[in-house]
Amino acid sequence: MNEMTEHAVETTHDVFQVIEREQGRPSWKKVGIVFVDDEGNDIVMLPSSKPNTMRELRLALIDRTRRPIADGRDANRFPTHELLERSATRPVGAAFVNKDGSLSLVIDEGKREGPKLRLQMRRSHGAPRRTHRR
Repeated sequence: MNEMTEHAVETTHDVFQVIEREQGRPSWKKVGIVFVDDEGNDIVMLPSSKPNTMRELRLALIDRTRRPIADGRDANRFPTHELLERSATRPVGAAFVNKDGSLSLVIDEGKREGPKLRLQMRRSHGAPRRTHRR
């Protein structure tokens, strides 16, 4: 987890937590941003449990030539991306491409069982278009 940096970054996407309500439509709470780092990686910045710090996760496309989906399985039910701590290789979550091209993020800290943080990644207004591949 890195301390907040002083230099400005160009935000490409906003990250929202979708809060379901008993009556009516769900509400969307902005909880983070996405930017592209100097190496071309999508970096998801979310609040950290430590004061004045942000958690930085790298969004990496899953290489299906190295990790193929078994024949007969529905590829749309499998993640398209992994979320990794920016400076590590251990996955802490996954992302799925939605029909509208946005991404659903699931952060489970690398544990399949137990609570998961579910987020939506949407392109920021005025940000350059960046397509996420399946």
